[in-house]
Amino acid sequence: MLELITLCSIAEKRNQFESDLYPLWDTVWNNFASLLNNPDSETIISVAAQYTLDHKFLNARGSMSHHVKIPDDMILKLDDTPQRKFIFWAELKRLRVDLDDWFTIDGKIAANNVIANTVKQTNTQAQYALAHFNLQGNASMHVFIISGPYFVLAEYRVKSMSPGFFTREHARRGAAVTRSQSQNDEFEEDPLEDDHTTPFYPYGTDPYCLFDVTDAELETGNYRLTQGVKLNPMLLQALRMVLRNHEDIRSGMQRVDWFDV
Repeated sequence: MLELITLCSIAEKRNQFESDLYPLWDTVWNNFASLLNNPDSETIISVAAQYTLDHKFLNARGSMSHHVKIPDDMILKLDDTPQRKFIFWAELKRLRVDLDDWFTIDGKIAANNVIANTVKQTNTQAQYALAHFNLQGNASMHVFIISGPYFVLAEYRVKSMSPGFFTREHARRGAAVTRSQSQNDEFEEDPLEDDHTTPFYPYGTDPYCLFDVTDAELETGNYRLTQGVKLNPMLLQALRMVLRNHEDIRSGMQRVDWFDV
């Protein structure tokens, strides 16, 4: 916990770059992964930064294009099969506030606006994840949309995704052509966004803080990071929600009651 507080303090003081948040949230995800440390299990959890989701589709010229999306963090499940499976992913955004203090109502409002403006991006990432991992039927996907120390958990259900995203029409609207079968160009991220899909929010759209801070403390501006700070129980509940899709992981975890606070 002390390490998380230190990382958060550093990121808050700089208040400049999205990358300042990576060490903070990577530590959270790696702590989650460390709970599956069972010598009898053939499954491991891997935290992959800047994981490339790629998909080939028919472009406007009638040939196949190779386009990508790159979420900030992808938490993967690896076992004794060659097929990678993902557990959830995270998209992080910097939090700029005039007071240089994240732990105020103004900071939370600013984070809420950033998160709301990120949804189209995660919609598109969900489309790529669905195709990249070949998800079918009743499958659902989870993403943490993050700004500074604030987060929202969103759920995408395969059956409710907007159809026809990877089509000639999609390419004709201006998607970057990154690589065809006869070219060796470097990948570029697809700049288009899915503005038709609507995710489900298991815990609502009001963001929660990584740390256990109340709105009353944010209103008065007297919340400070100290060694006695605790993780927000809502983060643990959100991870528990994610694990409902992965009973094989939950059953193999040590200290699984960590999520049942």
